[in-house]
Amino acid sequence: MSSKRVLLVDDEPAILRSLQRLLRRRGYETLGAESGAAALALLAENTVDVIVSDMRMPQMNGAEFLCQARALYPDTTRILLTGYADMECTIKAINDGGIYGYLSKPWDGDQLLELIGSALASSSNTDHNAKVVLGMHRENQKLKQCVERQSREMAMSDQYVKDAYQSLQDHYYLTEECLQNLLDMKLRGHRDVCLQVDSIARQIAGQLCLKAADMALIRRGAALYGIGKVALPDLLLGVPQQQFTQQEQAAYLSYPVHTTSILMTFPAYQELGDILLQHKAYLDGSGYPASGDARQQHPIANILMLAVDYVEYSVGWVTGQPEHHEATIAALQQQAQRYDERLLAAISTVTMEVATLESDASIMVPVSSLVEGMVLQRDLYSPQGVLLIRKSTALTRNMIHQLRRLQANTDHRLIFDVRFPQQAEALSASG
Repeated sequence: MSSKRVLLVDDEPAILRSLQRLLRRRGYETLGAESGAAALALLAENTVDVIVSDMRMPQMNGAEFLCQARALYPDTTRILLTGYADMECTIKAINDGGIYGYLSKPWDGDQLLELIGSALASSSNTDHNAKVVLGMHRENQKLKQCVERQSREMAMSDQYVKDAYQSLQDHYYLTEECLQNLLDMKLRGHRDVCLQVDSIARQIAGQLCLKAADMALIRRGAALYGIGKVALPDLLLGVPQQQFTQQEQAAYLSYPVHTTSILMTFPAYQELGDILLQHKAYLDGSGYPASGDARQQHPIANILMLAVDYVEYSVGWVTGQPEHHEATIAALQQQAQRYDERLLAAISTVTMEVATLESDASIMVPVSSLVEGMVLQRDLYSPQGVLLIRKSTALTRNMIHQLRRLQANTDHRLIFDVRFPQQAEALSASG
């Protein structure tokens, strides 16, 4: 812990000293600054892991300072302390300053420590994934150089060009597989969700008579839209989206930025990266990054936006329970201002052959989302390592009641890997 350095910025010396005492007791190394300008000077001379800044400061407020810090030192993780009256500036800090999270004043010490710890864990995951992506990028560059060198040596015969092109396409396919495997290890069942997004998106696009190149973009977009979720905390991926706090919602909606950052390292995926950056930028101005202008949106992004929301709602990632086609369409229509009205009309006619997860898919849910009949996919152990329930057990009402009592008496958050009742029945019948 002592190797982690936190920069604290507040124009009130007493609060600054209080923050430093709190963090030093937990083993953090701290730097303090009473203004944005002083903080930028410290950043120029010191490596910092996390920045915690107050919003209201003279000359340069917290949002303006964090925006400059992001531009100059993008690898730092940024946290904002703000008051209720500062929400407009807080939104600016989220969009321009790329903050990881914020706390409302008066801040709670335990919440601040938890947020800093989560930020450091997320940064560590991002660094690891960046190394993996960098290694794949280097291999990709080697392959391209090999193709170019051999092309010159063999005078680029027609057959050789075809072979080289196919080799490159095969490499891109393997790259996609590798990226999907990384995410599937973190978020089990995501690959099946991607297949469903692909099917729904292509059914929508089929009614619009798109070109073959656009259909190829849809396929790749459906396969890779969620890879930025590897940078999110594990617990965030185990909670239905409707149960997110405002802070968790803001963190979750940043995943398209992580997706684009990964794809931009591959030249062939730069257009796709631009598209996927927009697939959570809803047309009513909500989502991330904020848009609100349909003319600025790529048409493929609008198709993927609707397909992703349809599938994630239907499989239970939004509410915690799977929904049938009619309920999913009704939920989308309640927020019709988010979507292109032509696409919303088109999705009403999609077939439901992919509206449930494949037989090997499951979902991670907290104890509050357990439903009688759900089937455990893994052995369940207590925080002390005692086996509580074996896998393949269907949960009863009494079991769920006991699990809720266990959760109430432990600080450890319990997350369950389950199938929904209808999935378990279908799998049993097929076996």
